[in-house]
Formats: sequence, structure tokens, C-alpha cells
Amino acid sequence: TRYYIAVCKSAKETEDLEATLVDEELLSDPLCLNLVKGGSGGSVHPTKEELKLKQSAFMKAHPEKYKAMVDAARKYFTKGTKECKARCERIKITMSSKKYQEMTRERIQNWKKNNPEAYALSRKRNKEKQQDPTIKAKRVENLRKYKKEHPEEFQIWEQNRIKACKSEKTNLKRKQSLKKWKETHPKEAQEKTERLKRYTSDILSKSVCMIDPKNGNVIRTFKSMADAGEWLREKGLSKSINPQSSISAICLKKKIDGHGVKSIAYGYGWCFAEEANNNRYIGGKFYKQQHYLTEIPLLMKEWDYTLNKNIDPKKVTIGSNKKAHWRCSTCHHKWIARINHRAIRNNGCPECYHRRKLNKSSPNQLEFDFKL
Repeated sequence: TRYYIAVCKSAKETEDLEATLVDEELLSDPLCLNLVKGGSGGSVHPTKEELKLKQSAFMKAHPEKYKAMVDAARKYFTKGTKECKARCERIKITMSSKKYQEMTRERIQNWKKNNPEAYALSRKRNKEKQQDPTIKAKRVENLRKYKKEHPEEFQIWEQNRIKACKSEKTNLKRKQSLKKWKETHPKEAQEKTERLKRYTSDILSKSVCMIDPKNGNVIRTFKSMADAGEWLREKGLSKSINPQSSISAICLKKKIDGHGVKSIAYGYGWCFAEEANNNRYIGGKFYKQQHYLTEIPLLMKEWDYTLNKNIDPKKVTIGSNKKAHWRCSTCHHKWIARINHRAIRNNGCPECYHRRKLNKSSPNQLEFDFKL
């Protein structure tokens, strides 16, 4: 039970009262070992820096007293330990809660309102730090690691992010910020518009190739994307006024939300002419002769692992002249062919080739496969 024995107006008056109560006789009592003699200067408080220096000096002088505390700190704050991981998970759960997010949002809004200059300076520093290449690389690596360790949570996060980016509120906010930026930075906005026009004209003026998606052969070469678009409209293959936008998306390998990277437009594959001359079109993508077999799923699908024990596909490129065993993914026929013939020349299954040839020569003939 605690009792109030006096009310003092200042810390000095409290200290003088303690000096009269806590004397040598009281301190000699074994039940009062935690007390200090009154009048020892308790009303004079040191500064934070003085207190830190005093504490560090005392800790260095008496390391045995703080061994347990240091060991516990190392246990919970050293990266990689179970305790540290559990602590980080607890922090993540707390920070992801709606209540914590609302509290943080309210605290930031109050700070922005009461200290606008400090808030603006902090935003500027944060933006500069985010543009640092090392920070960017670290952020990408952390995101990749999170995607690998928590695929389901990452999928939900990605869907919510795309949904938030496409919302009307975000679009309106983006338009307003862009309009404000153009008003405050007219010269930079003009330079950006001209730069975008030059980039677009350079892309549209490049020579492109139309490719057969089945065998990867170049069917036709156009001087520019505009010529390719005009040809598609003349042949009635495109109803769009601007078909070159789809062609440029394939040539530039642009990623479309929900669809990935497109490889075919208007029934054909497309690429820049310079890319078609140096690379090989396999399964909707271009590969160089220095690419390894394992990098091409279409070839590895027909790779015979049982008969190719002496060949390591991780160390063999598609330009290799070695003979290898292949197994057709359609009819399961086995045959031998050189790796560069199969990859670069696109020599496929001979059995399927003869069947297609037979069907073309006699389209009315029916073909039956009898298996005993």
C-alpha cells in the first residue's frame, strides 16, 4: 500500500524533505537497501548526451553486469537467427494491420500540417534515396525473394497493386499531378514531349520482318512499321486504324497486364530486321546461337534424357554440331538429328513431316493408327 505523506511545490523542496526522512538510521535497515540517502542532488537532471556518456562508461567498466542484456540483444537483433525472424514477422503483422496504418496515416498528416518545411525536406531526401542504384537493386532482390518464399501472398499483393493502379481515384490523382508538374516545369515537359515524339518516330521508321510462327522463317521484310500496317490493312488482316502499335509491342517485348508478352499479332510473329538477321525464332522468342539448350523450353520438351546421358544440355549451345536423340512431343517418334539442325534449321519430327505431306497429297484419304 502506498501513502501520500506530503505535497511539494518543486523538485528542490522534495529533495530537502527526502534529506530529513532518508537518513543513516533508515538506510541501515536491511529492508531499505534500494534507497539512496536524501539530498544527493536528485533535482539536478543531466542532459541526454551526458547521460549516454555516463552509461557507456559504466557499461565498459562493468561488462559482466550487462552480459545477459548484450546476449539477448544479439539473439533478437542479429540477422538470420530464429528469434530475429520471429520478431520481424511480428513487426510485419503489426504494421500491416488497418489500425496501425490508420495511426501512421494520421500521424503523417499531422506532421505535414504542423511542419510543412520538414515534411517537404524529408520527401525530397526519400526520393533521392529511392533513385540510388544500390537501393533499387536491393528492393528488386527483396521483392524477388518475397515472391519465391510467399507466392500466394505475392499474387494477392500484385492483384491489389494492379487494381489500385487502374482505379479511377488513382488515374484522377495521376492526371492532376501530371498537370501540376507541366505547369511548374514547362520547359522539362516540352523536352519530354519532343523526346517521346523522336523515340516514337525512330521506332516506327525501323525495318521489321514478318515471321511464320510455325517454322520461324521470315516471310516478308518491310522498310518500316508504317509500311507493315498499311499492308495489313490492304489485305484485310487488320481492322484497326493503327496496327503498328501491336507490331511495336511484339518487337519491343512489352508486357501486357494479365497476358504477359505477346509473340503473335494478326497471325504472324514480328521482329526488327536486325534482330532476325542475327538470331533464331523459336517458340515465339528469339535466341542467339550462344544460348544453352536449357534456356529453350520447346527444345527441352523433345529432348530424350535416357539416350542423351553423355550430353549435358546445360553446357551445350543451340549452335552445336553434336548429334542428339529427340522424341516427338506429338507422336512420340524417336529420331537422331544434329542440335543446330534441330534448333536453327528447325528440322522437326520426320514422321510428322511425312504424315503432313501424305495428307496434303491425298486430302480425302483417312489415316488410322492401329496399336496392338
